[in-house]
Amino acid sequence: MSSKSQFNWGKAWREHILRHLNFEGRFAAGKSLWRNGAVRCLEISEGLATATVLSDLERIVHVRIKPCDPERIQTLASRCAASLTSVASLLEGVIEPSTASLLTGEDGIFPQAQEVRSTCSCVEDLTICSHTAAVIESIGDKIKEDPLWFFRLRGIDPVALVATTVDNVTIGKTCTPGTQNELDLSAIFGVDVDQDS
Repeated sequence: MSSKSQFNWGKAWREHILRHLNFEGRFAAGKSLWRNGAVRCLEISEGLATATVLSDLERIVHVRIKPCDPERIQTLASRCAASLTSVASLLEGVIEPSTASLLTGEDGIFPQAQEVRSTCSCVEDLTICSHTAAVIESIGDKIKEDPLWFFRLRGIDPVALVATTVDNVTIGKTCTPGTQNELDLSAIFGVDVDQDS
């Protein structure tokens, strides 16, 4: 029987951020803003997430996250070589609990406190204001929809974490958030996929 279980990337993001960043009691307020649809125009690129938050006034938030060290990725890939053998399984979260622990651990691919910096146009004298907390929550929601957004934010090609890919998915092929079909579904599942259907 397989020991693999469902790993939720969005939930893992939220739990990790809550555990490592000092929200000074502002997370609940930020989550409320996010739930009420205050976060608009979230854009994610390598090392940067930018969004507008509508509260008392329009606030502009920038969350900067240091891209993951390539040596850390290479080391992690070696440690997970026996279990991470499919890009599709990695993105779908079908991984062993021990592998999940490595991914989220101190030497994993989730950011540490010193790798996260944020700025907001508000005047709250806090390390992380409620507007920034709302954006961080919104990032988790976007990652839940498509884990490739996490890899883009961290500057990681998920293929680099996979020791042996499935047939015809070549090493070094870049994955694009929102377009998981571009991993070549025909190659992954061994069926012909009509992209126009």
